[in-house]
Amino acid sequence: MGINQPHVRWVVHFHAPLLLSEYVQEIGRAGRDGKGSIALMLASEPTGWLDPEDKQRQRFFEEKMRSHYTSAQKLAQKLPIQGEVNSGNAIALSLLASSNQLEFLDPFHYQIHPPVLIQPPK
Repeated sequence: MGINQPHVRWVVHFHAPLLLSEYVQEIGRAGRDGKGSIALMLASEPTGWLDPEDKQRQRFFEEKMRSHYTSAQKLAQKLPIQGEVNSGNAIALSLLASSNQLEFLDPFHYQIHPPVLIQPPK
C-alpha cells in the first residue's frame, strides 16, 4: 500500500489478504494520528467461503510462494556455510532464517546451521 499519512480514516479491502498478518499491517495504515478510523473488508459470501475469483487469487500466491521455497531450497544447498548477503541469495537466506537454519552475524554476513532443508507452506 505504501501510505504513510496520519489522517487516513478508511482502509477498504476488495479481496481478503492472503495472510492475517498482511491484513493487520494494512489496516494499521488508518488512524495513525490517534483519531477514529474504520477498516472494511468485503467478504465473498455470508458463509465465509471465498468466491472462485478469490480462490484463484489465493492459489496463485500459494503457488508463487511454493516456487520461491523450491528455488530457495536449491540455492541454499549451493550456498557456503558462511558468506555475504547479496541480491542473488537474499530470498534463500530469509527463508533459512525464518526456519531457524541461519544466523545473521551482522547485516551483511550469515552462517547456515545444517540441515539446509526448507519445507514449503501447506
